[in-house]
Amino acid sequence: MPARQAARAAPTSALPGTIRKLSTVDRDDLLAHFKRLDAESRHLRFGYAASTATLGRSAAEALASSGVAYGYFEEGRLRAVGEMYPLGGLFPTAAEAALSIEEQWQDSGLGTTLLGRLLLAGRNRGLSTLYMTCLPDNARMQAVARKHAAILRFDEGQVAGEIRQPYPTPFSLLIEAMDDGSALVMAALGAPTGRMPGP
Repeated sequence: MPARQAARAAPTSALPGTIRKLSTVDRDDLLAHFKRLDAESRHLRFGYAASTATLGRSAAEALASSGVAYGYFEEGRLRAVGEMYPLGGLFPTAAEAALSIEEQWQDSGLGTTLLGRLLLAGRNRGLSTLYMTCLPDNARMQAVARKHAAILRFDEGQVAGEIRQPYPTPFSLLIEAMDDGSALVMAALGAPTGRMPGP
């Protein structure tokens, strides 16, 4: 596994919280996170001024889908989320990613780290391409995508990013398993990681 691929999953060491996968038991935490997004962050994440009802549906869909979501918890609250949704069919080879980070935690490296976790998870599930779509004024999202070697295409009204992935290896699978295990150990030791995922 090349060094660049391993670096994608590296934690944001300057922050005191914990990153772990989310599950359906985290729905309330995810909805609360979406509601705490300031107006600009909510607009950049959803592309419009999403209503409370829309946020509720988005939270349910993010955790009920066949995709993967990672969350950053600090002092028991979910402050940043990375979501990945497989695209098409029973055996998808591509997925779409989305990030949402509360204002105080922006520009901290969390976006880069969360996208790295999604890329690793996607690679290990045979997803060879990850797409990201954002508004032209979402400079942070574009910067995060570039850090992961994304090809950006600027179309009218949106920016589309594409990141190509190598095949999974035993080492890439081990890295994801170690990340998951580390989050479980931190929770068992009493670290504030939010509610534990179900079985």
